[in-house]
Amino acid sequence: MNHKNNAGFVTGKLALAAAVSLVIAGCGGGGSSSSPSGGDTSTQSGQFKDSNVQGLTYTIDGESRTTAADGSFEYVSGDAITFSLGNVELGTVSGDEIITLVQLIDDGATDQNAVINRARLLQYLDANQDTADGIRIPAALRDAAADWAISDFSDSAAFEADVAAIEDDVEAEITGATLPTAGQARDHIEQTQRCVRAGAYRGSYRGSDAGPFGLLVSARTGDATGVAMSEISEDFFSLDATQSVALDTEGAFVSGSASSGASFRGAFDSVNALSGSWENPSTADSGSFSGRRVGGDADAKFRFTGSFSGGDGGLFAFDVNGSNDVTGVAYSVSEDELYDISGSVAGSTLTASFSGNAGSINGTLDLDSGSLSGSWDNSDEGVSGTFSGDGCALN
Repeated sequence: MNHKNNAGFVTGKLALAAAVSLVIAGCGGGGSSSSPSGGDTSTQSGQFKDSNVQGLTYTIDGESRTTAADGSFEYVSGDAITFSLGNVELGTVSGDEIITLVQLIDDGATDQNAVINRARLLQYLDANQDTADGIRIPAALRDAAADWAISDFSDSAAFEADVAAIEDDVEAEITGATLPTAGQARDHIEQTQRCVRAGAYRGSYRGSDAGPFGLLVSARTGDATGVAMSEISEDFFSLDATQSVALDTEGAFVSGSASSGASFRGAFDSVNALSGSWENPSTADSGSFSGRRVGGDADAKFRFTGSFSGGDGGLFAFDVNGSNDVTGVAYSVSEDELYDISGSVAGSTLTASFSGNAGSINGTLDLDSGSLSGSWDNSDEGVSGTFSGDGCALN
């Protein structure tokens, strides 16, 4: 990717003199220890999502527990977890920070009946029939499910016949319970799949050229766009989405640079990390890349990501919690630096600032539509610009 012309990305120094770099902490917690083989045996916290699902049984090392109100469960990295509801087994998977229905199926994807019908069942059993605030399975239905027989999720006709046999149990606990159509369930799980991978990622590429990069994964489209810098030529290159993040287990994507001819082909190693390979056929350059999420609040209700331009350019990511407080980061690719963002949302008005009172952010944020736009300003340095982005509901 070396020795190419600048693609027009604004490269001015981020004018936030008092800002400090932010070290992002990963999700989960608990004391850690090492197994005799050197593996990590710390207990961590994950979330089960088709919206956050409360009331699923999960079994690990023979011990059964129930997912909490936020869909959380405990696991040890690498250990197998089985998720079920009474006699209905949903699947077994290795513990991870986020588990979705896609991961419960070998080579799972959102267009598979086995995934869609699992989503239909969970959404059908939601206590208030509103997945926007999460899915809560009533305790009485968890008990009744001990006698349920739903075993073939891949055959929609067989699945619907099995669901018809449990209608009396469901209707006794949930007034107006309606089994979603396949299309409704697929739309919902696709929204979930996009949202958990949406965000800003920073990392580096290496090989016959090297440098930092930043990628922004859209919550609406799954497009991965961003910028990269060549340490050899000191040029910047925009990366445009040529293949959106796939709605399957791997989440493969392709981003390319029209100016340099390079393409980045990657996939998600986890919900917070991605990696892959890059190549530039015109120069015979190639190598690998890896990156991790910047920002990300485990307690967030909404996630927004976008890009900013003007006196500097780069990516930002911030989360909105249940009190409408905003926390997040801005990433300047030219400086390869992270900067704190904090603020609040009142109605649709976003008011925030960069750390150290170095700059302000003002804009319009619509939690319902996920739209975002506005301006940023640093009067001390005499620089300003605009930003835009999109977001999604995480629960």
